[in-house]
Amino acid sequence: MTGSDITLYNENAMDVLKRIPSHSIDCIFTDPPYDVDIQGGGWLSKKGRFKKALGEVKENGFGDGYDIVGYGEEFLRVCKEPNIFVWCNKKQIPKYLNYYLGRKNLNFEILTWHRTNPMPAYSRKYLTDTDFLLYFKGKGVCNPNCYEDAKTFYVSPANKKERNLYHHPTIKPVEFIEPHIRNATDEGMTVLDPFMGSGSTGVACLRNNRKFIGVEINKDYMEIAKDRIYKEI
Repeated sequence: MTGSDITLYNENAMDVLKRIPSHSIDCIFTDPPYDVDIQGGGWLSKKGRFKKALGEVKENGFGDGYDIVGYGEEFLRVCKEPNIFVWCNKKQIPKYLNYYLGRKNLNFEILTWHRTNPMPAYSRKYLTDTDFLLYFKGKGVCNPNCYEDAKTFYVSPANKKERNLYHHPTIKPVEFIEPHIRNATDEGMTVLDPFMGSGSTGVACLRNNRKFIGVEINKDYMEIAKDRIYKEI
């Protein structure tokens, strides 16, 4: 892949989405804001790197929650056919299923990343040791080429070295993203990540010869993502 196969925008995701032509994207793979308490009441909001991230959620217009329907309409408009991966937490799953299944009648998979070293937030509740990757698709879109790529779960520790290196609190493992990129697209196809963060999706795309469009509103994360992605050329 070359630099011409990469397009990066340091802008608001919705602003960029509205400029993308209809039916021009082969796959969306993204990690939009989780549904978390950003009003300052929980212990998470007091942790340094998470406090910064939650502040950015407020600044970027998600203080009242991520608009699953509004973004969903744009995702489906720009896709050639439904082919959408979305990271989320447990609380968001019913909302996503209600929209993409209840209203759009799509097929779906629930994929999971189980972290073996979750944050020690035990307080007589189950640990938050699993991130969910929801996959919404049309018929016949996903075609795993081998047994390993067909697995619906990934087990690994959260990579604290990468998290500290790239200064992003919710960085996802490239090794888990790669097989799903291969399953849902062919080489040379275009993958869009409207919430690029530190660029893990872009790295996975470049390593598997896919074109990549990334959007990130935060300038610091944009520079980190740009550096990571262009190192793959």
